[in-house]
Amino acid sequence: MLSRSTKEKIYRYKLLQAASSQHGKSFSLLSAEQQFQIEQITRQQIEIENLVLASPEARSLVIATEQTEAAMTEIIARYPSKNEFKRELKQHQLDLASLRLTIHRELWVTSTLDRVAMQVSEVSATDARLFYYFHPEKFQRPETRTARHILLTINPEFPENTRAQAMTRLTLIAKRLRKNPSRFSEQAGKHSECPTAMEGGLLGRVSREQLFPTLDKVLFALPVGQVSEVVESPLGFHILLCETIHPATVIEIEDVLASIIEKLTARKRKKHQQQWLRLLSCSSRQREQRQSPDLPTVEPNGAGESSEQRERCSEDEWIQSPILAKA
Repeated sequence: MLSRSTKEKIYRYKLLQAASSQHGKSFSLLSAEQQFQIEQITRQQIEIENLVLASPEARSLVIATEQTEAAMTEIIARYPSKNEFKRELKQHQLDLASLRLTIHRELWVTSTLDRVAMQVSEVSATDARLFYYFHPEKFQRPETRTARHILLTINPEFPENTRAQAMTRLTLIAKRLRKNPSRFSEQAGKHSECPTAMEGGLLGRVSREQLFPTLDKVLFALPVGQVSEVVESPLGFHILLCETIHPATVIEIEDVLASIIEKLTARKRKKHQQQWLRLLSCSSRQREQRQSPDLPTVEPNGAGESSEQRERCSEDEWIQSPILAKA
């Protein structure tokens, strides 16, 4: 049983933790509205932690001291020095013992949720194949193009890089290259002001919306081996060469089968964790109602339901918590 003082320290630490993860700030720097939100999240998180740690699934788990110490070391390493870390603890009326306990509880909760997840078996290869065949749109590999470019930047401080001069120079280079595109790599090495000049202007294999919109539009309209007109982007003026078109394809099932099994299994286990947490919360509320008969009972929607139906908790009543989101 935790003392009141220890509970308060755990609460303060979790306030700091939630404020940092939600807003990237210390709790004291948040607005009143943000502080109220963080306080609600923290109280709910602690409530769920308590339910998880009181469950049969948690009771037989043991968190090794080494795990807790490793997590402590990781937190301390985020500070410029150990003294800075201790100063931060003192500023928020915390100490190493309460922090160690908080971390131990978090590791215990995570291990419990992992144990609950493992109650669900791995998705079968048959189910994974069915998912593949029923969702073909998820396994499309879009068209890509291997491209090169030459860039001239605009800089009025240099006579050869004024807007007019850069445009004239690149127009002449483009004109020469249209007659002999095989010299594009050589000309990029001589004239391009992009670091890719070291590799003959090679942009590599490019997919749609990867480049600036003006470049993207031109590149994906070029036939293979053709040099573009001069195109402007925020970087300056470009000419592009489309070297190869790689058509859109469907990824073979054997290439993604293991990944599908992994993702579907993770999704299935997460759903099981969420259902388990809901059940814990519902059972806790029902116990409270039985122990305090004067408390009003929240009736489900609709009339004439059986006592069994009234005992059931609606998923709509569940308020999402940080722990449930992580599960």
